[in-house]
Amino acid sequence: MERQETPRAYWGAKAIMERIGLKDSRRLPFWIKKYALPAFPRYDPTSPCRRRCYYSDEIMLQRWLHAYASAYREQLLAKEKLRYGG
Repeated sequence: MERQETPRAYWGAKAIMERIGLKDSRRLPFWIKKYALPAFPRYDPTSPCRRRCYYSDEIMLQRWLHAYASAYREQLLAKEKLRYGG
């Protein structure tokens, strides 16, 4: 029986935005609201003062990236169909 690895966790806005390829970590709340990015506020387990920060993991981000890319592709195909009347 194979041992399943735990998915890589991303703690903090900077780590999450770097993972999806964006530089400005201050825009994370915008991406959460507008594009339904799966990042949730949680208490950081490594912080002694129970600091709240954003959390996401690799599986959630991969699924979101796939859905985002599929939706973007569908929009491009719809625009192309309108443009060329196909």
